[in-house]
Amino acid sequence: MFFWILIGYLSLLIILARVFSKKIDGLNEFFLASRNLPAWVATATFVASWIGAASTIGTIDKAFSQGLSAFWYMAIPSALSLFVITFVFARRVNRIQALSMPQAFEGRYGATAGFFLSSVILFASVTLLASQLVAAGQLIHTAADIPVEWATWLTLAVIVIYSVIGGFRAVVMTDVFQVALLGLGLFILFAFGMWVGWPHMEAGVNAMIAGAVASAATHVPAEVAHEALVDPTQFWNPFVELPKHLMITATFILGWCIAPEMWQRMQAVANPDDALKVGLGSIASTMLLFLAIVFTGISAVGALHHLGITVQDGQNVLFVLAQQLPNPFLMGLVLLGGISAVFSTIDSSINISSLTLSHDMIQRYLWPRATEQQLVLLSRVATVLVGIPSVAIALHFNDIIQVLWISADIYASTIFVPVVALFYCPQAPRSCGVWAIALGLIPVVFSFIAEFTSLALPPWWPEWPYTTLLGVSMSVLGFVGAWAAEAWLSKPMTINQ
Repeated sequence: MFFWILIGYLSLLIILARVFSKKIDGLNEFFLASRNLPAWVATATFVASWIGAASTIGTIDKAFSQGLSAFWYMAIPSALSLFVITFVFARRVNRIQALSMPQAFEGRYGATAGFFLSSVILFASVTLLASQLVAAGQLIHTAADIPVEWATWLTLAVIVIYSVIGGFRAVVMTDVFQVALLGLGLFILFAFGMWVGWPHMEAGVNAMIAGAVASAATHVPAEVAHEALVDPTQFWNPFVELPKHLMITATFILGWCIAPEMWQRMQAVANPDDALKVGLGSIASTMLLFLAIVFTGISAVGALHHLGITVQDGQNVLFVLAQQLPNPFLMGLVLLGGISAVFSTIDSSINISSLTLSHDMIQRYLWPRATEQQLVLLSRVATVLVGIPSVAIALHFNDIIQVLWISADIYASTIFVPVVALFYCPQAPRSCGVWAIALGLIPVVFSFIAEFTSLALPPWWPEWPYTTLLGVSMSVLGFVGAWAAEAWLSKPMTINQ
């Protein structure tokens, strides 16, 4: 039955894209919806692009195994990141007339910095896209009994089709539908989990500590799940492993408060006041969703224990709890809500990847005299092309968290410092941007190669999340060092010298 519900959902996404699409006469429409989105629509697409696989599937799994400390997994880092986006960047980003972040960088730091940034964003966004494709393939495989490879390609095909049809506006309008579906699905699962599970929480937590449930929790082996569960009270302790969680939160903020997807949405509204409204609305909406997500995972401990259900290896708690709903239609809505969370993140990553490849790289360096219509066609082709390497990465690594944090490391280590300086340090020399990106990229490259090859790093090399701070420190060193070098070279030479 769910297979046909899924087909109807996928068909509806394409229909929505076709119905709400406008005539695309240039890149400003294809990538920014002509910069005239209503604030509430931009808020919906902002939230939809933020709440993805890690925020839903991953956070519910964490809350199921670790209790209140799961708030540190995505909820608290997201809240703090959104505050930074809203009160530090939103108005300033909206005032920028450049079509993309690399174009703004080129105007401030020069062509080399623009090229470096384009390369970094393309790699990071393709990697982020891969992490969401992993989740989509696994979720559709589990829910509709479709092979993972086919489910992954089906996901990509549908999203590429509606993205090609309407560009960013199609992404936005499907996001509005999908975030509503996500909210409905979460409300259903949250209400069911609290109703059935809350009276049985003590028994469920004790059973988990005894090893009846934790040893089979998806993505959380028993030895990891029990780290935070020394006794029943630890399940309700939000400060378990606080130093580690604070460090992870810091790296998350550095990586995602300047993500190009968020930059794009702040530019897509008409004025700075609307950009601020988008930020404020996103904070409120996202925090409500995270409250439901975390307490759904927590209540699942009591609910599944009471129902005598064990989460088997390879399953996720969201799917297992949804299966216990008394009505197949309600189960279908919950599963579609989970799929919507993933789809609405994938389409944003595809659109940003296409913008970077077509406008910031091909047009800038290979086809500078292309007409607007030629560039729109190029952007549609790029939308198709960027998905292919993402599927290859997704099918190879098949791990949401592993792939997701690669993107976060890349953004934090290379982009954060020059983006802040773009708005708050206008007197810095142009070379600072190039050196900040170049030096910040060094730890990322070495960590990435070591992660997936046999390369042995030095004994003093930090582990994640400290590698991110190393990258940010290197970026600061590059920025400040270039500034100091420029100042020294520009000093007038005296005869004695």
